[in-house]
Amino acid sequence: MPDHNVRVCCRFRPFNDREKAEGALDEMRTKIRGNTIETDSKPFTFDHVFGMETQQDDLFRDVAQETVENVMDDWNGTVFACVARPSPTAHCARALP
Repeated sequence: MPDHNVRVCCRFRPFNDREKAEGALDEMRTKIRGNTIETDSKPFTFDHVFGMETQQDDLFRDVAQETVENVMDDWNGTVFACVARPSPTAHCARALP
């Protein structure tokens, strides 16, 4: 049986070569503090923040595996993933560099 209803997690993808060349790596690391992401406007706190070094199987195990198992036991469950990218169709919160 599920022990909670909603968890909100955030994962940062690894920087691409262009972003690394522009120095984004050093700038972004100073903005993540535990489960809080600090932006210029305000902090955002999550149940868990996964850094760029997080492997996909670790992310699944920590975020989705319990939900998948619960669904297999006839419980309802949803794992919603959102990708923030610089486009007019992106509707996700995005930490500013």
